[in-house]
Amino acid sequence: MKKKQSPKLKRIVSGLLSLTMITSLSAVLPANADAASKHEAYPYAVFAADELGGITLNVDGLTVNGNACTNGVYSTTAKYANINGTISENEALVVDEVVTDDESTTDAQDSSNSFDVSRDMIYIHNKLMTSWFNNSRNFDNDYTLSEMNINLNSPVYVTGKLAYKGNMALNTAIGAVSDVTLSDGNLNGNNAVIYSKFGDIKITESQASMNGLIYAPFGTVTIDCDNFNLNGLVIAQNVVINSGNANINYSNTWAEFVGTETEKLSWTLDDWKYLADTDKDGLPNIIEKEIGTKPYEADTDGDLLPDGYEVLSLGTDPLKIDTNDNGVSDYDEDFDTDGLSNGQEYEIGTRPYSSDTDGDNLKDGDEVNTYNTDPLEVDTDKDGLNDDDEIYFGTDPNDPDTDDNGILDGDEKRFQTFTHKVKNEDCAVTEVIVSMEGTGNLQKTTEVESVMNRDMICTDVVGLVGEPFSIETTSKFDKATLSFKIDQSKLGDTDFDDLLFLWYDEGNYKFEELDTIYDEANSMVSVETTHFSKYMVVDKYTWFEAWSMQFNYNPGREHVDGDYAGYEKNYTVLTIDCSGSMSSNDPISIRSNINSAYDAQFTRTCGRISASEKFISLMMGDDLTSIVLFDNYAFNKMAMTDDQHQLKLGLQNVCNRGGTEFLPAIQSSLGMFSDSQLTDKKANNRIILLSDGIDFYPTETKKYLLNLYDQNKSDVRKCVKIYTIALGYGADEAFLEEIANITGGVAYKAYTASELVDIYSDIGIGGDFDTTDTDGDGLYDAVESAGIRIQNGNIIYSNPTTKHTDTDGLEDGEEIDPTPKHSNKKVYDIFGNVSAVKGYYFVMKSDPSKNDTDGDLDKDNIDPHPLRYQLNDCFIDKIEDLEDYADEYNGNAVDWLMKYSIDKEYWLTLMFIRSFADGTNGTSNYVGGNWPVVANEIDWGFVNYVYNNDYDLYMYFNNTTEIYANPDGEIVDLRHLAATATVYIYKTDLLDAQYFDYLGYHDYQAWYHVINNARTLGKNIVTLGKNAFKVASTEMFEYNFDNLGGWAGDLQTLMNDTYDQVMGSEDYDTFYDAFYNSIGTNSFSMDDMYADTDAYNVYIQLLDGSNFSLADAFDDYYTDGYLKRYSSFTNNWSEDEISDLTYTYTKNKFANLYQWPLFDHDFSTSQSKAARDAFVKFLMEKISNE
Repeated sequence: MKKKQSPKLKRIVSGLLSLTMITSLSAVLPANADAASKHEAYPYAVFAADELGGITLNVDGLTVNGNACTNGVYSTTAKYANINGTISENEALVVDEVVTDDESTTDAQDSSNSFDVSRDMIYIHNKLMTSWFNNSRNFDNDYTLSEMNINLNSPVYVTGKLAYKGNMALNTAIGAVSDVTLSDGNLNGNNAVIYSKFGDIKITESQASMNGLIYAPFGTVTIDCDNFNLNGLVIAQNVVINSGNANINYSNTWAEFVGTETEKLSWTLDDWKYLADTDKDGLPNIIEKEIGTKPYEADTDGDLLPDGYEVLSLGTDPLKIDTNDNGVSDYDEDFDTDGLSNGQEYEIGTRPYSSDTDGDNLKDGDEVNTYNTDPLEVDTDKDGLNDDDEIYFGTDPNDPDTDDNGILDGDEKRFQTFTHKVKNEDCAVTEVIVSMEGTGNLQKTTEVESVMNRDMICTDVVGLVGEPFSIETTSKFDKATLSFKIDQSKLGDTDFDDLLFLWYDEGNYKFEELDTIYDEANSMVSVETTHFSKYMVVDKYTWFEAWSMQFNYNPGREHVDGDYAGYEKNYTVLTIDCSGSMSSNDPISIRSNINSAYDAQFTRTCGRISASEKFISLMMGDDLTSIVLFDNYAFNKMAMTDDQHQLKLGLQNVCNRGGTEFLPAIQSSLGMFSDSQLTDKKANNRIILLSDGIDFYPTETKKYLLNLYDQNKSDVRKCVKIYTIALGYGADEAFLEEIANITGGVAYKAYTASELVDIYSDIGIGGDFDTTDTDGDGLYDAVESAGIRIQNGNIIYSNPTTKHTDTDGLEDGEEIDPTPKHSNKKVYDIFGNVSAVKGYYFVMKSDPSKNDTDGDLDKDNIDPHPLRYQLNDCFIDKIEDLEDYADEYNGNAVDWLMKYSIDKEYWLTLMFIRSFADGTNGTSNYVGGNWPVVANEIDWGFVNYVYNNDYDLYMYFNNTTEIYANPDGEIVDLRHLAATATVYIYKTDLLDAQYFDYLGYHDYQAWYHVINNARTLGKNIVTLGKNAFKVASTEMFEYNFDNLGGWAGDLQTLMNDTYDQVMGSEDYDTFYDAFYNSIGTNSFSMDDMYADTDAYNVYIQLLDGSNFSLADAFDDYYTDGYLKRYSSFTNNWSEDEISDLTYTYTKNKFANLYQWPLFDHDFSTSQSKAARDAFVKFLMEKISNE
């Protein structure tokens, strides 16, 4: 499982976007069409909405035919002004402000919220996009075009800034999310639109004539030119015209297009960064105007905290110095009680709702006031040792080399001990102790974990005592002592002194025996080590007995003295062709991975060298090998030896020169055997003759061999078999095969040098195996029948007559690597005598006799880790892939509006799964209805992104509707889980709630007042989110939506079904019994229950930072987290606390005001209590069994 280094904190503000600012935007929107003006045509030729700006006309000559209006100030320098209309200023002051705290205010009374075309900015974005930009050329980023003459007849829209430089003939619409700039020429606009959604419009031309609309509802329109003529409208926050002469004529056609009805204001998350923020306080001007702060003054209430910081980070009122009226200013409050005031947190840059901003386990206030460390840096002095660790060790966190010894504090190796207490009380190992001189803080850098019943190879190791443990550390060390404390009363028949340490070399699939140190007085066994991995102790006699077992893998071989013994040793001569033709068939090169003086001894390589090195590595016990190189002559002969290093050095003499003669090579090779070797009946004597050419004197060679191997002769050299290898297309394959036949060897063919390694490996195991493979699965029949010893010493069997001993879809040869591996063990007998035993073992990837080797319910053929127990392993593997695509798709996008409680990538991943439940083909519908409100709309862009990039992954989730809840095979409704989790992640606000099917908008405003009051009491929304399940529901709008999208919604649906079942009976016992007996069936099935609990529990893991990836969270949860499923779901509360919360949702009405949206009936108090009590009983029973 790959782990991410840290959470992707892409949300650039630390607080939740204030619901105040979002909901207040709706105040400018009409409640309905009747609230808009009755006029059909927009009334002004020029309108400027900004109260602190206005209309500024720096002109000599001015003609205005039409009306103009500003909420700010109108000013002009015109010497010759001709105004045929009315120019109004300070228009916003005309309407008296209505202020009320009465939550029951009616629509009629709330007149201040109605749109007034005479003074309010009109929003016509959708109208423009539909009428003018429907078939536009779109650019995703900033766009600039610079040409002498620009003629535009087709609309252009830019998601960014737009600039045109040159003479411009504009006969269409141009628009941008941000600024629009026209310069360096003349402008001639005919039936044209110039639009900036959130930015400014600046026209700097020599001459500018325009028939059309200039519209910047959130920005300033600035026109700098010698002469400006407009037949149309200018609508903006501010209008500034600097011109010699300005001629502005109201157009009724354009006025009727604009109309008098405003649209609902909306923007995308990407738009947020383009909103103007004049005072740079973090709040866009439009937000400031709606919540009442000053867009030109960063600190409206004068409490020394910027308005944006109060709204976005603190959740305090930017209009009040002391939001909660407790006598302490917002600046001086300390919301997270870390010893720093809110004001200090702002000035320093720490988080006001996190007592430890940098996560170094030191409070921000202690870092500033006590230790003088940086609360924004985990390692103030950059010495590699975190600040809290420096306090722990007594070093100076502000001095990288406290003792001035030239070694950074973080690089100093200190003697430390880490002790892991074993949880399993029945385990013979009670403690795992790591002692070392190492860097860092061992208590934080070291992790010990039992892998019992998780790593099946280690779990089933022969002779295991106690449990196997995985040990990891990020500390640097030279050597360490690993100790297991033993409870000798649990050793059974094993003596303390018979314990033996093993470590599992996973890379080479073998267990290594370690020199074990015994301290019986302290019940401690120890080893010295230079690395960590998986360690365990075994009964050494049981362990070595397993490895002393011999297998007859070649039952047809002759017997020695009436008993099968097999070959116990191999005497081999590697006879290697070094003729000139090898330059093309097997060229010699220089190795690239030379990293040490040892490697530098073996710089030359080729196929012959690599294959011979592989053969040498397979030597065991009493094996001896010799080398003979040849061309026209035999040379560089190396005598028989077991010194693998010297043999490898000898291979460095391989070269490419001369011709090819077999006879001198064979004669020299036969001469490498001694008489004792040739007469040893338990020795396998052989020559491996490799050549790519044609023997110059084949007749002489054949004559020599026929004479030597004549059956009537008793020459002891006849026992030597010659194995031949014909390399390339130029080799005399037929003659080499004849040599093999004469001598009792085997002939091989290699078309390329890369095939030599496998051939030499095959010959290496030679006569020990009958290579018959009846079923063609890659495993020899003799191996399948006699027994397959695997890497942990166990012996398994498979069927030699079928490729599939089990039914998991994998062939036996896929589950067991058919390549034999040599074992060479020192075996102890009962008297303590040691002897060497060699043999073979095989690497098991999965058990060919079991469909599900690790027992995690995933068949071996789909299990990504068939030897590691992990519930839902295949699903978790796919989730990891899906997360990668979510990361790619989301890129560096920022959650500007804080719509997600955790990183959006989590939401995208789960939303993708939810998207398949669209109500078709009998599926539940988690796409439509109210789901877009509580969990956000489906991002079909991401769904298509996965489809186009990984169709197989797409189809996996299309076809996977459930995962496992537990090892018993109970299931979780996966799409329900995903949908519920997206509800928890997505933060529904009142702008979403306007579209909820249940309540009207103003009802939601009432809910909002409750939320706002909770926030102004100093409760941060994130803190509330973490403890949301325990907060009274009347305090949390989003919290109730979360629960209704999960368990509470299922609970209420089951109440509807129970009501129908008992025909509305209000008898407590009747309703209680019916409800209790229905839990786990019908509308609240166990599939749904597991989906609700697991969605919440996994979400909490992500929220509290326990995991940095969704795959890790699922991995942890379905490893052992699910064992405490209901305890975690209820936050380990008491029965009374669970009952109180449950009753919130079984009562007929929320806060005794509104009926819950999912209820189909009016429930009586007795029915509500019966449902509560039955559900609580169910939960408490589940909790008691955990």
